[in-house]
Amino acid sequence: MSTDIFMYQEIAQKKFDALKHKRDVVILGIETSCDETAAALVLNGRRLLSNVISSQIELHRKFGGVVPEVASRNHTLAINAVVNEALAKAGIRAQDLDAIAVTYGAGLAGALLVGVSYAKAMAYALGLPLIRVNHIEAHICANFIRASEELGVRSEGRRTCQRAGTPDAEHKNNGLAQTIPSAIPNSSLLTPNSSSLPTSSFLLPTSFPIPHSPSPIPPFLAVAASGGHTGIIEVRDYHDYRLIGGTVDDAIGEAFDKVARLLSLPYPGGPEIDRLSKLGKPVINFYKHSKGVDKDLRLSYSGLKTAVVNYINTAKMKGEVINVPDVCASFTRQAVDLLVDTAVYAAKERGYDTIVLAGGVAANGYLRERLDGLASAGRRPTNEELGIRSEELRIDFGKSITPHSSLLIPHFKIFYPPPVLCTDNAAMVASRAYFSILAGEDLADLHLNAESGLQIKGEKLG
Repeated sequence: MSTDIFMYQEIAQKKFDALKHKRDVVILGIETSCDETAAALVLNGRRLLSNVISSQIELHRKFGGVVPEVASRNHTLAINAVVNEALAKAGIRAQDLDAIAVTYGAGLAGALLVGVSYAKAMAYALGLPLIRVNHIEAHICANFIRASEELGVRSEGRRTCQRAGTPDAEHKNNGLAQTIPSAIPNSSLLTPNSSSLPTSSFLLPTSFPIPHSPSPIPPFLAVAASGGHTGIIEVRDYHDYRLIGGTVDDAIGEAFDKVARLLSLPYPGGPEIDRLSKLGKPVINFYKHSKGVDKDLRLSYSGLKTAVVNYINTAKMKGEVINVPDVCASFTRQAVDLLVDTAVYAAKERGYDTIVLAGGVAANGYLRERLDGLASAGRRPTNEELGIRSEELRIDFGKSITPHSSLLIPHFKIFYPPPVLCTDNAAMVASRAYFSILAGEDLADLHLNAESGLQIKGEKLG
């Protein structure tokens, strides 16, 4: 180990140890786990100072999904400008940061490496602590983030997309490359000469609604649902996460994307299915027998996906017209109901009265509707919730649960982030890092590497 690196690690350790006693801690979060290049500044794990996301959706849409090599290449083109934009929007100099946080897993290995390499170089150049962040845990922490007018982030307004590379976007990005000191090593990976985002990206500014409602307080049960992950997680404390259930095959978001592809819907498929499901009716039973809750909290979506494939192929062979909105509505109901019913069962069994949503699928309208319905106290369950068949929908809790006519649905407190913080973002990364600092854990050295298969510790599934 060289003397310079050794000295950096000593300095970073001392600063890291001091941060837990510091009144105000400003953290720069960096996120590059898939196809969004994101940077954000967060104060004390909760106050959002800036949030910049460069999305590659338009670039990958023509391929029908994310191409890992293309995603990595575009991260290298965007990351410097994104970080500079986040610093400029917050009005904070890089040398005034307290720490840098970066997602190091789970995700696409090449994409993760771009963010990890950039964060390591920046932390070394500035002599700042580097905090490693678990992507799945970070999604849960999106629920802790709140905006504040006095901090320069509007809590009212519309979420807009400005295509980077247009005159307005170019004007906003000009000169921002000087925000980060030139001490950062001159590496092609860091793209030091990039003063604007690549033309394939979309910039998501900080003008979006963030509620001022209270944040969830551990302990609570979290449901992480996205394109790559589906898990039921006990959050025992701000730094104590334990996986207790989840999918043994396809993630729920992955199932949404695959069904959307079968229906020739544009990428990303989840929002398209959500939109079309509102125009259809859930009248199709893809399962011959209703799928109930597994008492071991294991979920499976490959069977539902296959059932949709068979339904579509059979209809085509018979020359029947496929009602796409009805397929979307029916698939959404059966996919979401299994997740919600399993989460409710887990909450009851483990004694939790708070359920927190996290991940891209948390933006799904029907998922929010189902959980919002559980937030009312002391109501009697519907026939569907008791497992009684109806003409449009069949739901039951499985043999592991014995419904009773006198059963009352308990009061649940439900939390979920605003849509812009459901999908991948760096604000959640900075928030998660703050609680790592308070726990005195997750300080990374310059040997930090990407871990594409990183999981939350917990019970083995499958």
